[in-house]
Amino acid sequence: MRMSNFGLWKSANAVAVMFDVTSRPSFTSCDSWLQTVNLSVYSTALIVLVGNKIDREDERMVDKEEAEKFAKRHDMEYYETSAATQIGVEQLFHAIAQALLEKEQSQQDATKAQRAS
Repeated sequence: MRMSNFGLWKSANAVAVMFDVTSRPSFTSCDSWLQTVNLSVYSTALIVLVGNKIDREDERMVDKEEAEKFAKRHDMEYYETSAATQIGVEQLFHAIAQALLEKEQSQQDATKAQRAS
């Protein structure tokens, strides 16, 4: 695990913990990556789990259901993508952007309500 530049993550609004669906070790390392992320970013950051290389279905070593359970256990959304074919990539970024916009709107609404009272 590379430990450099984690200070840059501190103010991140969103983090994608990504693994290779064709590599079980890649998936099992998500636990340690998630611990590192949780120590390195503000607690308000959106964290999502992303399984990549879904275009290589015949080589898949991590079932979608297993990854979904892991994500649910850690209160994350799960997405699947293929960087090679672009499957799911746009949807992933749209979902992250939408979640961040909704979070910002909720914070603005809370601030307005607090000022009004």
